[in-house]
Amino acid sequence: MLFNEIIYLLSGCMVTVFLSLIYLKYRMRHLPSVEELILVQKSICEDMFFLNNESMAILNKRKRELYNEMKGLLRDYDETDKTFH
Repeated sequence: MLFNEIIYLLSGCMVTVFLSLIYLKYRMRHLPSVEELILVQKSICEDMFFLNNESMAILNKRKRELYNEMKGLLRDYDETDKTFH
C-alpha cells in the first residue's frame, strides 16, 4: 500500500468515529443523568418494599384465618357425638 492510501484509510476511520460520536451525543441528549436514575430506582424500591409488606400482612392474616378454621374443623371432628360409627 502506498502512503497516500494509508492516510486516506486513517482519515476515513477518524471521520467515521467522529460522526459516530456526534450521532451518539445527539441520541443521548434527553437521557436522564445517573443521579436521576438512582433517585427513580430508590423510589421504586421503596414502593415495592411497601407493597411487599402489605401483601405479607394480607398473607399472614389469611394464614391465621385458615389455621383457626382448621382448628375448628379438627375440634368438630374430635367430638364423639358428631362422628358416625
